[in-house]
Amino acid sequence: MSQTHTIRLIQVGDFHLVDLDAKLFVDWKDKAFPSGVGDKLSISPVRSVMRSLVRICNQHRTSLAGLLICGDLTDKGNLDGYRICLEYLVKNLRMNEGIWPTEQIHAVPGNHDVNRTKCDPKGTDVHLKFEPLIDAWVNVGLDVLAAKQCRHTRVSANGHKLDLFSLNSCIGCGERRYLPADVKDKLDALIKSSSAHLDLIWEQLDTPAFIEADVNVVTTTLEQQSDISLGVVVAHHNLLPQALPRFEMYSDVVNGGLVRSRLSQCAHPIIYCHGHIHDDPVEIVTNAKSHRGRLISISVPKFDQGFNVLELDYSRSDVPMGCRVVPFRFQNDGEVRAEAPIRIPLRTIRDAARVTDDLAKSVLQRIGKSLMRLEDVRATLPKPTPQARTVAQVLVDLEWLGFVDIDNRSEEARHWQVRRTDP
Repeated sequence: MSQTHTIRLIQVGDFHLVDLDAKLFVDWKDKAFPSGVGDKLSISPVRSVMRSLVRICNQHRTSLAGLLICGDLTDKGNLDGYRICLEYLVKNLRMNEGIWPTEQIHAVPGNHDVNRTKCDPKGTDVHLKFEPLIDAWVNVGLDVLAAKQCRHTRVSANGHKLDLFSLNSCIGCGERRYLPADVKDKLDALIKSSSAHLDLIWEQLDTPAFIEADVNVVTTTLEQQSDISLGVVVAHHNLLPQALPRFEMYSDVVNGGLVRSRLSQCAHPIIYCHGHIHDDPVEIVTNAKSHRGRLISISVPKFDQGFNVLELDYSRSDVPMGCRVVPFRFQNDGEVRAEAPIRIPLRTIRDAARVTDDLAKSVLQRIGKSLMRLEDVRATLPKPTPQARTVAQVLVDLEWLGFVDIDNRSEEARHWQVRRTDP
């Protein structure tokens, strides 16, 4: 089947890349084994993942609509490590050579990217700590880091459009939390304002948060769309609590519930891409008051474990119908391979009247409960008989709406077998 109605997004994140070869894929128990020999026999997961990522980018160049970088390029605020990782990405993905239009590159800070010594000691400028990160991107010719405000671009590939947003979820990270005034005054008197003990009267936080105005840019922009639209949001932190129990004083986004509620009530589906938790759940939040609004949360693992390719299928009438999340993961043999895709419908049967036409209705009328080959369906259609490629696209639309099942979906369309499902 032709892929002219599919556009793709690449989702990466959580590099923590201070040293490319810091984590070699090798069980090195004999510490006396010659390092020169061992290094040549060892596999770098980061390099393996990058090779696979470059291959995928080259293979699907014409259908790529976005590169989503979910933060944590470095570890513990190491700014040299941040620049090393950024230069590594730029070089391998050819990000500043015109292959990627700048509107397709979306990047956000991660909490590990924040150097806490760069925070405003007065606590009035929450964006000051992001200046070194912004400068790093500008120095490689890419002013794309969404650190001070929401960044919105409308991108396109294969003739289909998409709204991309990147949000900074690290506003509260690294800021100072002061003790209550009465406790602070007593402690200050005890230590007599000794500069060596000033850190006793405050602590630095790791409290992720979004700025309200940034979230409003997403919802307002999408609500103003008159057509059937789709928004993709890039951020670092998760909106849903992670599955693994986490015991930490400050763990979740402080206004995550508000943001989750706001995005899930939007009139259009929103795909929320994030990292941070070093896991890769795909979760869906629906709102009972709107059959159209839904929030799809897609997490990417640490980069040495892989990346995600998001394949977005559009109808012949330019409606975003569904998303396939294709996880590319590092395997025990040192290779990176695609795992089974996760299919997420963006439309329901209730949208059928808005996204189907007479041909789709005619195709559906000819499909029964028994399996039928695509060519058999096509042969029963009125003259002039539509091309097989067109019928295949109609079947994909009907599948996303929940009207039909397609067997042998991963094979060429001529091998498909379809049957009608109960609505």
